[in-house]
Amino acid sequence: MSNELTGRRLLRSWLFVPGTRLDLLAKAVRAGTDAIIVDLEDAVLPEHKAPARLAVAQLPAVGCPLYVRVNAVGTKDFALDVPAAVQARVSGIVLPKVERPEDFDALLALMPAPLPVVALIETAKGLANLPRIATHPVLHCFAFGGVDFGVDVGCASDSTTMRLARSKLVLASRAANLPPPIDGVTVSLDAEVMEQDARDAKLQGFGGKLCIHPRQLEHANRAFRPTEDEIAWATRVAERADEAQVGALLVDGEMVDRPVLERAQRILAEVRQR
Repeated sequence: MSNELTGRRLLRSWLFVPGTRLDLLAKAVRAGTDAIIVDLEDAVLPEHKAPARLAVAQLPAVGCPLYVRVNAVGTKDFALDVPAAVQARVSGIVLPKVERPEDFDALLALMPAPLPVVALIETAKGLANLPRIATHPVLHCFAFGGVDFGVDVGCASDSTTMRLARSKLVLASRAANLPPPIDGVTVSLDAEVMEQDARDAKLQGFGGKLCIHPRQLEHANRAFRPTEDEIAWATRVAERADEAQVGALLVDGEMVDRPVLERAQRILAEVRQR
């Protein structure tokens, strides 16, 4: 199981850049984001969407994976956003408010060739249809739109309902053999809040985090990177397994069998892919 989406690059931090502020792309790369999402949806006012699309169609290569969040299926801007993103030859599309697999078909109808799609789950209906959505071949991974989900359901960001929704995303992704999902944004720019949210996302089984400000990137990148203790443990497990050549072995006083060895191997694979 991997949280990579483009080649071998591990994408832990995904930074939104407004479609009206493409001058910020170079700054986003310098800040250390693993991927950029140029936003044509929430970050762009209706009167600015047309010029933003024109700018997006001419997007330059920036040195990291570049995605475009188009407007949702069914909106008047959707059919205009997708051709602009395709013209820019972006790495993939971020599709908001996905509620059914047919939303992907609407997207594919506007693309001459399929692009990887990150599906934002932002409603109860989308969550309920996760098993059906997860089987569509164009889907590469899920992301959680926690702010919109909270509005749709009427729940708080720290509620049991919100935690259950996030857990369902993780489990549905694994059941469909997809990469781990991307956790939603943290609206606070407080460093301690972001640090805690990113750590919690990693512990819950997410593979990365959406970010809204460059100062959040270091916390996301650090949280989803194996710690030095994890790397040291994984190295000991792998070395001991190579020496022992048995089904189960003892490392640091604990029994290590096949599932534990696979976890150690995943940690070492992440280190090699940095």
